[in-house]
Amino acid sequence: MRMKELVEKVSKNTGFAKKDINVVLKEAFEVIAKTTLDEKEKIIINGFGTFEGKVISGKTPIGGSYKRLVLKFKSSAKHRREA
Repeated sequence: MRMKELVEKVSKNTGFAKKDINVVLKEAFEVIAKTTLDEKEKIIINGFGTFEGKVISGKTPIGGSYKRLVLKFKSSAKHRREA
């Protein structure tokens, strides 16, 4: 699902304007990314899941190494299903 489709669904379910939903969602995602990646804090949303930054390290094919900070999400037990 793309952002546009998410905005449309939330707008339809809540009755709020698409423009307002778009602003709120973009800002929420920005805060999540900034807090977890820049400030290295966990964000826990009860009943939904946890966001946190995680360092990934590895090696390149020519022998160099790298480290990246990525956003990790773990859903709450309420939203997990078996495949």
